[in-house]
Amino acid sequence: MVAYVMSFPIRGRAAMVRIGRWFSRCAVLCGLAAAGLGLMTGDLAWAGTPQGRHGAAATSAMPTIVPKPPAAPVLVPAQLKVMMKPAPGDHAGQRRAGLLCMPNGSLHVRDFVATEADLRVIVDQALKGQQPLAAALVANGTTLTISLTAIRAKLCARAWGAFGQGDHTALSGSIQVTFDWSVVTTAQTRHAAADIALDVAHDDAAVTAQILRRTVDRLIKQIVQSGQAA
Repeated sequence: MVAYVMSFPIRGRAAMVRIGRWFSRCAVLCGLAAAGLGLMTGDLAWAGTPQGRHGAAATSAMPTIVPKPPAAPVLVPAQLKVMMKPAPGDHAGQRRAGLLCMPNGSLHVRDFVATEADLRVIVDQALKGQQPLAAALVANGTTLTISLTAIRAKLCARAWGAFGQGDHTALSGSIQVTFDWSVVTTAQTRHAAADIALDVAHDDAAVTAQILRRTVDRLIKQIVQSGQAA
């Protein structure tokens, strides 16, 4: 009986300690809940203001995506391709001399143009001389290919002079030059063969390279005209 009475206060004090701790925890939790409620109330109040509404709209608005225009095609610079099918030593016709145009040997391809590089120079000069008529042939994105396939000439050095003391290089007569050509652009491809015939008068005599240049001039005009008709 004595032991029971003496232990009761001890158990009572322990219970009171536990109850005090429980109330302390409740106070902490209630304080946190009140603080959270206050923050929510403040957020809702701010959202109701014009600043809050505008800010929310700005935050939630989807970004505007502006489509990019398609990139323009990049055109490569104009390309010129020049080829020679006959060899420089191939036969190109007959050569005559004197007032009576007596036989004076043979003409060869190299008498008109020796290499593809030389032919390219002649074609370049012709293209420049035909501007602006031939502007389309040197425009970006255009590939012009010219191939010399044959030369057939009958030329005479009429100013040969007595005993061969005159001009041996100025020639007159007739010539026919065959070319294959093509023009490739992003829009179309054109190609054809062309036989360019040329009569050279005695008072308009020229050296062989100049005579070939005249045939190339006519070829460029023919190519331009075919493009205008297409």
